[in-house]
Order: sequence, then structure tokens, then C-alpha cells
Amino acid sequence: MATEPTQTTSSKEPKWCQCGAQPPHQRRTAKQCLYNRNRVRVDDDDDVDEQCEDVEPEKTEKFTINIGLNTISKYPEVMSEAIQEAVRRTSIIRFEANKLAQLYVIMNANNFDGMMNVPGNKHPLHMSFYMDCFYAVSCLDNENRPNVRAHLTPAWTIYNRIRNNQQWTSRSGLNQVLTYAAGEDSRTAVTNVFVHFKPRLKRYIWLQLGDIEGMVQLAGYSGIKKLATEMVDTLWRENDAEGDTDMDWHTYQNAGDLWHRLSNRMRVTASQQQQMGVFRVYQETTQILANATLPLPLSEVDVKQQVRDAFGLHLHIMAYIDQRPEVQPVRRRADNPSWNWCAATASRIHNGENTEITRPSNNVMDATTKELRRAIVGRREFTPNGFMRRNLSERSIQFLTEAAATTIREIENGVFMPAVYEQPKGWIRKFSSIPSHDYRQLHISIDSYALYSIMNRSFPQEFREFRKTDFIHNKEECWETLFDISKLKGIDGINKFFTGFITTNGVHCGFVCSRKRRQRQPIPKPSEVILKEGNQSVVWGADPGIRSLLVLENASCGHSSIHPRSTMELSASEYHAKTLHNLARDHQRQRLEENEAIATFFRDLPEKITSSQATYEQYLRASLPEGVFIDAIDFNKENLKDTWHSWINKQKVLDTFANNIWKKTEHLSKKDVVIAYGAAHFYHAMPGNRAVPVKTLKQTLSRHFLVVPTSEYRTSQTCSHNECRGNGYIRMLNVREQQEDGTLGNIIYAIKYCENCNTFWNRDINAARNIRHRFLLENMNYPPDNIFICE
Repeated sequence: MATEPTQTTSSKEPKWCQCGAQPPHQRRTAKQCLYNRNRVRVDDDDDVDEQCEDVEPEKTEKFTINIGLNTISKYPEVMSEAIQEAVRRTSIIRFEANKLAQLYVIMNANNFDGMMNVPGNKHPLHMSFYMDCFYAVSCLDNENRPNVRAHLTPAWTIYNRIRNNQQWTSRSGLNQVLTYAAGEDSRTAVTNVFVHFKPRLKRYIWLQLGDIEGMVQLAGYSGIKKLATEMVDTLWRENDAEGDTDMDWHTYQNAGDLWHRLSNRMRVTASQQQQMGVFRVYQETTQILANATLPLPLSEVDVKQQVRDAFGLHLHIMAYIDQRPEVQPVRRRADNPSWNWCAATASRIHNGENTEITRPSNNVMDATTKELRRAIVGRREFTPNGFMRRNLSERSIQFLTEAAATTIREIENGVFMPAVYEQPKGWIRKFSSIPSHDYRQLHISIDSYALYSIMNRSFPQEFREFRKTDFIHNKEECWETLFDISKLKGIDGINKFFTGFITTNGVHCGFVCSRKRRQRQPIPKPSEVILKEGNQSVVWGADPGIRSLLVLENASCGHSSIHPRSTMELSASEYHAKTLHNLARDHQRQRLEENEAIATFFRDLPEKITSSQATYEQYLRASLPEGVFIDAIDFNKENLKDTWHSWINKQKVLDTFANNIWKKTEHLSKKDVVIAYGAAHFYHAMPGNRAVPVKTLKQTLSRHFLVVPTSEYRTSQTCSHNECRGNGYIRMLNVREQQEDGTLGNIIYAIKYCENCNTFWNRDINAARNIRHRFLLENMNYPPDNIFICE
């Protein structure tokens, strides 16, 4: 039987939920309503408690829907103005607080225990510290002076003097937003300690080894790095019983244990290592490390003692690296310049001569470097092509022409002596004590209370119909009043709902939503895929990369395809052009050219990575001139729209590419399209190339088709012709470009040559054919060819 509504002690008129569940209940969150509607069906009062005990709540997962702020807002002008102002003030406060925090850490690095034991967890790895920094660089509307805590007073006094008593930014209405920001900054600091500790420890050891007299001449820089890696590996324990990565600082009992662990590939024998004091470096390092362990579960709010100890080691290593003398280049006579020398000379158009306001794109710099080297090696005049003339100023072309002519004269006179750094980059690379914020607009997190505070401060008259209690007890209605929640596709579904939390930078918003946790499908193996007979399915071989995001081939030797042979490619240049990345870069360059003061300000900023208080104060004086640093943050606001439009176009480009794959075989269902995806592991960017969406592309294809990871070992090095497979593994040859004087130039990595069948291959197409061939072999439970097996 139906039950009567339960009584409430509130003086307000109760608002009953319309979900239809029994017993009736007051409207709470959507989660409570959905739970009652879908999981609890009660027809008898006596069975309520018994049935509720047997029901387990459904597990949910959160996901984010990105949408433009003006698109979803019901009051675009009012909402945009209020939120953009909140983003601006928060970005300024976080920027200044970050500089104050770094100054505080540098000043107290020698008193590490005192800095980490301030009452109330006021240390640089806890959010309370960052909240204090926020309060120290901002004030309320009715106040003129910030609220500075006692432990921050010495650093704040210096910072305020350098800042020259400029007006402080107001934090009124931002308390909840700054709380989320403090948590984000503290988590970033902890993650920085965890992620970078092992590589920094290796560099610390190899720098110590490099200081040993005669070590570089005996082992070389690569040998020193290998030796340091082996030393760290004796201390590092991975994949322990708990399934995490741990560090165990138990030193070896004697030098013999260490020598036994070191690789035989070392050019330094055990006796030489002992005589030179290599083991002493190992012992001193372990004494410094003591019993510190890593890591901790990063989800915990309180920072554990292990990361606190590791943070102290970060500061110790930072000070050691910063106190080392600067690496000096060695000048040697040369008949021709190296590629690195030409690249460094070409980069002077932005870094040295300042003939370019912004650094040209990587493609422009590569073309400029190639032409500069060809001109010098060929002893001819620097001749820019049309591409360089369109992207470089006349002053830059004149500088490069004079540089080429001057270098040719020096080579002919025998006085060309380029400066060469013998050490790897690790010898001169530094790092900061805590992650640093740049001059840009940051994302802010907004919940119901933060939204009320922001809107009520900016538009008190328009917002007077709302009350704070409405945003606490009836937040669903308040959000729906301000935003068109129906535009979030699927949110009004029975198992999906908006959580009342967004992240935004004033241009686009990420609405955090919740849904029933999806069951993750296991990644299939090639042998587990069931292919339909005839032309009812199609298999593509896919070779991912950086310069070419993806190359697909639906045919391979030995496994002919019933469908017409097709090759598809999405190159990096095509991707950046269609996503408007190039247009966004041109807009930024144009804005810098129109605002020379900001361009000069960015270009003249000194080095900020240091452990010296005096050096960091010099950086603060240059980075905090009156009014300019705020203008610099406001300047980058113009880039947000371009970034958002590029993100939208990225989704369109990737989905369009996936649909074009299906259009090759439109008579098939997308479920019958199988992509044998090369199972290579590489980052989304590499030196000299712009970042590309490596993971996002694979995820997009997985939403459309069946993507099966397939090993691509040796697929780009082996010819894909049938007649070349029976001769064992024969590595194809590299192809070099022909110079004007008949000599061979740089390697053309996109082309391979097979001597056996006298074929020039596009490297990526050949790899895609081999990947498809290997997938089909494994799908038929045949062993892969011997040429694909690691010996």
C-alpha cells in the first residue's frame, strides 16, 4: 500500500520528489532520486528496512562534457562577464602566490625541518600553505591590506618591497574557488616530487661522478650516465607485493656487491672504480637518502613523511646543481658547421638578434636550418624559398644571408671555430623548488556555493532573487536557471546526471557529470577476433607516429583483400592545419607584433630557476613591474578563444577521419571494421615536432571500430613483399638525399630501400602492410614470421 509522506522538522514547506518511489521523500540530489526509482520499489511499510538493507548502491563514474560558456549559458553577457572576471582575479592571485611561495622555500631551504614543521601543516606540500599564500597577496573589497601569517612575514616583506606596494587583487567571492586552487597546487607539488625524483637522483649521481678527475676521459659521458643508472637501480624496488613502485634505501654491505650488480658493458673496471672513489659517491648518496621511501598514495589528503623527506632531497639536489660552475663550450676548428650549430644560428633570429617577435614554427626553423647549412657547405649565397619569405621578416633573411657569407669566409681562411658543448643537456639543466605558474589565464573550479559568490559579487541587483540557501538545498534548480542543462547530451537520462561542478577558463566549461559505471571491455588479442567470411569484414593495418599520425593499409602481401586496395593517412601538418593550430599561432604572433611592450617584457625576463635568494629577487624585480605583469596575464586571455576553437576542430578532424575510413566500405557495419593498430608506446611529442593527439586518436577510432593492438616489432625495417620473407631478417637500407655537388646528405627517414626486390618503400605504408600481415597470421593461430620475432 502507498505510504504517507514522512514528516520533516523544517519550518519550510517540504518539496516532494516526483520520481515515483515509495515511500515518498523530499527532493534531494538526483542521485538519491535515481537510487529510489531504480533500486528500491517498496509497497509495504513493514518491508522498507529489510529491502533497503539488501540493496547495494550502484557504482558510478564521473566524466566531463566540454561546451562553450556562451553556448550553454542562459544569460551569456552576464555570466561571461562575471566568470571571466573571477578567472582573471584568480589567475593573478595564483601567479603572485606562486612567486611568494617559491621565495619562501628558497629562503627556508637551509632550515628544512623548521619549514616542514610549522603548526597546522603550513608547509609547501599542503593546501593550507597555499591558502595562506593566497591570503597574503590579496585582500577583501573593504580592506586594503592582505592577511599575512607569521611564518610568511619575512618572505612577504621582501616580496612587497619588490612589488613596490602596488594595489592588491580582491579575493571577495573567490574563497571557495581559491580553496580548490590550493588543493590543486598542493597536489601538483606532491606529484612533482614523486614523478621527477628518480631522474633527478640519477643526474645528481652522474654529476658527482663527472667531478671525479679522469672519469670523463675514461668512461665518457654515456658511461657515467649508465653507471649512475645502475647505482640508482640498486636502491630502487619496483612492483612490490602491494603493486606499487617503492624505493628501499638499504645499502649494499660492500663494494663487491655493487660491482657484481653493475653491467659488464661499462668501460671502467671494478678496480678502476674503487681506485677513483666511485663507491664513495654511492656511499655518500645512500647516507644522504638514509631511510627515505617512495611513493605515497597521491589520493590521500595528508602528505606522508616519505614525500616530505623526498622533498628535502629535491632541495638538496637543486642547490647542488645550482652551485656548480656553468658549463663552458669548447671551440674547435671545423671545415663545415654541424646541424646543431646551424640550428642555433637560425634560432638567433628570435633569441639573439630579435628580428622576429615570436619564434617561428618548427617547420620554418627546419627549412631555415637546412638552407643555411646547404649554403655554407655548398659555398654559395643563402637563398630563401617562398615558404621562408612568407614566414620570415626581411631583417631575418638579411641576418641569415650575412651569417652564411661570414661563415664561408671564416672556413676559407681557416679560422672557423664553432663552440661545442661536450656534455649532454643534463649537465646544465636546472629545476625549480615547486612548479611555477606562467603569465596565463588558469582554469578555475566552481561548485554551487562558488557560483553564488561569484555572481552575487558581480551582479548583486540582477542576482537578488537568488539566496545562498537555494544554492545549497535546491542547487539543481539554480543551475538550471542559469544554464541550459538540456544541451548536455544524455544528462537527462535515467542513469546520468549533472553533479553541480564545473571547471572553466571563461571561454569554455567542463561540466562534471556522473553515470553508472560502465563495464570495461577487455582489449582483444588478434587471435580472439572473429572475422566474417568473404567481404563481410575488412582489416586495416595501422602504423601510428608523430610526423604521420596514422597510416592505414587494407592490403598486404600473402593476404589479399576482397575490397579495393586503399591507403589512408593523417599527417601532422594536415592535422595542425585543419584544427586551426597554425591560425592560432599566427594570431598570437600578430597580437605580439601589435603590442611590442608585452613582447619585449616576455623576451627580457631573466632565468627564474635558481636556489639563490639574491638571484630569485632579481627575477622578481624583472617579472613584477608595476602594472605590466597584470597586463601580461590579460594579454594571454586573447589566446583562450583560439585554443577553444582548436579543441573543437580537433574533435571534428578525428571523427571525420574515422568516418572516412568507414566510407571506404560503406556496405559494412562499423563493428565489422577491424583496425590492427601498431602497439608502439611513445609520447605525444618529440623534440622539433609539435604535439599530436596520440592517445586521443586511438580512443576516437575505438569508439567507431574494433581496434586491436598488434606488435609492430621490425615492421618498418622489413620489406613487406612475399619474396623477401623467406630469406630471413634483412634490414632495409636508409635513403639519403643527393646534394648539388654529388655527395650524400641527410637521411630521408620516410623512405626505405629493399636491396632484395629493388623497391623503394614509404616507411609507414610498408609498416602498415606488415602490421596487417602479422595480425592475420595471429588471427589464424599461425606463428608470426621469424623476421618479426625478437632474437
